[in-house]
Amino acid sequence: MQAFGASKAANLLFTYDLAHRLASSNVTVNAFYPGIVKTSLMREAPVPLRWLNSLFGQSPEPVAQSVVYYASSPDVQAMTGLFFNKGRQPMDSSPYTKDRAVQQQLWEASMALAPLKVESGEEQPD
Repeated sequence: MQAFGASKAANLLFTYDLAHRLASSNVTVNAFYPGIVKTSLMREAPVPLRWLNSLFGQSPEPVAQSVVYYASSPDVQAMTGLFFNKGRQPMDSSPYTKDRAVQQQLWEASMALAPLKVESGEEQPD
């Protein structure tokens, strides 16, 4: 569970940093929290978690519809650097995930692991 939580924090850090880096473009970058979803990802979770998922989890279809909404709706086309859920309102995340220095550290570590060529017109990190 600790690794799962850390991976979700990393997703948010990367999302916020990428949105910052692309702020002057027409590209939007947001994160989405699906809630508890009945998928095979839970098959190796501890039994109590699998049981709770079977009781309270939702089917993947409505979650997928929400993702499609955020990817394609004119209602959110200008919104970037946000964390959404299916309620159509941005959510707040921990102060840690909004720390620009931590976001930039993750970016630098990611670039060291998977170096990409940076286009000459792209804004460089602060």
